[in-house]
Amino acid sequence: NSFCTLLAMAQATESGVRVLRCPLCRNEDPAQLDPQYHRDKRRSYAECLRCSMVFVPRWEHIPPSQEKARYDTHQNDAEDEGYRRFLSRTAVPLLTLLARQVLGKPVDEAIDFGSADAAADVTAAESLMATSGGPAPQRGLDFGCGPGPTLSLLLERSPLVEKPVALYDLFYFPDQAALAATYDFVTSTEVIEHLADAGDALDRMWAMVRPGGVLALMTKRVTSKEAFAKWHYKNDETHISFFHERGFKEYLVARWQPHAVHFHFADVVLFVKRPAEPAAATAAAAATRRCVACSPTSTASAAA
Repeated sequence: NSFCTLLAMAQATESGVRVLRCPLCRNEDPAQLDPQYHRDKRRSYAECLRCSMVFVPRWEHIPPSQEKARYDTHQNDAEDEGYRRFLSRTAVPLLTLLARQVLGKPVDEAIDFGSADAAADVTAAESLMATSGGPAPQRGLDFGCGPGPTLSLLLERSPLVEKPVALYDLFYFPDQAALAATYDFVTSTEVIEHLADAGDALDRMWAMVRPGGVLALMTKRVTSKEAFAKWHYKNDETHISFFHERGFKEYLVARWQPHAVHFHFADVVLFVKRPAEPAAATAAAAATRRCVACSPTSTASAAA
């Protein structure tokens, strides 16, 4: 998979001095950044003390031409059973959440995605989709799909998913129209570790998710400084942004206020957007706010 930079940005400078900036929470406070988290033979790694993101400073990134040359060597074959099994770690929980929504089951409770009950939910929902007048299939986008889209093919096997799944990749499927639409789900597998501006890209993905929809992300996570020093994941020079669980659980949850967040295995996280309020409830809430705002009691309380 690819997608190193969502937006072309000049090297951050201030009065000719390089500015260290967290790619997730955009933190530039030197007191909240550790520029010496780790260093190997090729590059250095900094840590954001606010969101625990570990990242390579922008001025040490390889150029896009080298980045794409590296992606061109990837052997991600849709016919490879091992690769499909790897991507199923995202496909299975995503389909489970879509199935529970079709069945009217809650998605904000703990779910064992590998259980027989979860598989039964998917089977029941897919059967319901096949009935006359059943729910419409869910529209999706695979963001950063790479040169050989595979997750989209896995998802398209299910009646829960509208065909075709939309594709976007900076190098291989640069379809700007795909980024202008909204979706019931957006997936991004083994992509966000390549992002120079991860926070901006994630906000954009989240904005494309419809109310009640799902954003499914796959990336390996930082666990400790000691483990990072021995971690093979950092050795890929196109990997520049390394997420900690705290960045998902604290920073993104606070920023996005999702309906639910689910972690699956050590590298998959799914955010469920809050469903839209029914029109009648929204109108009633607005009327109540107007009444309270006009109430003498309310005015006095506010002034007090």
